[in-house]
Amino acid sequence: MHIHFIEEFDNKIDIILAKIKAFVDKNKSKEFIKQIEYLDSISGAGFLLAVTLMCEIGDFTALSKPKQIFAYFGIDPSVNESGNFKGSENKMSKRGTSIGRCVLYVIALASVRIKRNSVAVNPVLHE
Repeated sequence: MHIHFIEEFDNKIDIILAKIKAFVDKNKSKEFIKQIEYLDSISGAGFLLAVTLMCEIGDFTALSKPKQIFAYFGIDPSVNESGNFKGSENKMSKRGTSIGRCVLYVIALASVRIKRNSVAVNPVLHE
């Protein structure tokens, strides 16, 4: 019974992915779809992560500065200061989208990994 449910969910996931790919193929000229293709071209990103990230952002043109992108994803440092007190341990603010942070984390892990032949996927990021 459980195997049947898993197979049913796999089929439904495949149908949803096919609809997403059909939508992307149908709207190739749109800037949003071009941004998905740019993200998909990153080694280790993949189509589903690119679509997820773009759906979380919406449109890059709304975020004009890198600081805004960091704050949107909640990876900007939280400053803990008050009067004369200066906080020494700054952590991520985590104010932004948690799904976007998870996608960025997965892409970062995929970008710094080493292949089976001991060659880095992205030597610059691996260093």
